[in-house]
Amino acid sequence: MPDVIFKHRLDHRQPTVLSLPRDHQVVLVGPQGGHPHAWIRQPAKPTGKTVTCTLTIVGTGDTFDSAAVHVGSYQDGRFIWHVLQT
Repeated sequence: MPDVIFKHRLDHRQPTVLSLPRDHQVVLVGPQGGHPHAWIRQPAKPTGKTVTCTLTIVGTGDTFDSAAVHVGSYQDGRFIWHVLQT
């Protein structure tokens, strides 16, 4: 079955909540056009239930929930940002 990659805009100020197929995968995070984004791989024709995916951006040195999974980091100007999934 074919897959597809979709781009999702993220918010620096608050977590971004997405409804995604259970078998999704974050493949890249980074800035584009002055805003942070996540590129997420998923089935082109998803079947089954979706899951709620929360992506949160934190800066180097910031604290975060130890249950969060790191899905990528990127540089934007002089700052390094880290994207966590819960």
